[in-house]
Amino acid sequence: KEIKEREEKKAKEKEKKKKKKEAKKARDAQRKMQKWQTQAQVNQQKTMASRATNPGPSRNDDIVSSVKKEIKAKTTFFSTLSVWLPDKHFGFSTIDLPEGKQSVFVHGNNFSKRDQRFLSTGSLIEFQLTWDEPHPRPKAIKARLV
Repeated sequence: KEIKEREEKKAKEKEKKKKKKEAKKARDAQRKMQKWQTQAQVNQQKTMASRATNPGPSRNDDIVSSVKKEIKAKTTFFSTLSVWLPDKHFGFSTIDLPEGKQSVFVHGNNFSKRDQRFLSTGSLIEFQLTWDEPHPRPKAIKARLV
């Protein structure tokens, strides 16, 4: 009878130790997760603070502002179609600006019906620019084959 009671007591103690171990593992895992989340928040705050204090103009911002100046000046550009997709009826041309090269969207509807038939990659075109708001990029208008 005493032996049986000792064995039961040992089994209960063993079960208690096992539960304590599992609880400790769960607490440790939760602490690690909280530490990781806190570190991630700190990193995000540092990044946001860095951007707020030093946004710094990017090369792309310079090109966009240059394109917008050209739009206001109503400059006429001459360029070749670097890409023309006849089945989609649009393409792209590249213009040179002081800040660098800029790709320009060119749609076939901006050409006369006669010009539309002869458009192909490498065609020399003349156009003015506008800013395409839905897709933040420059777009050719009043275009014609040269």
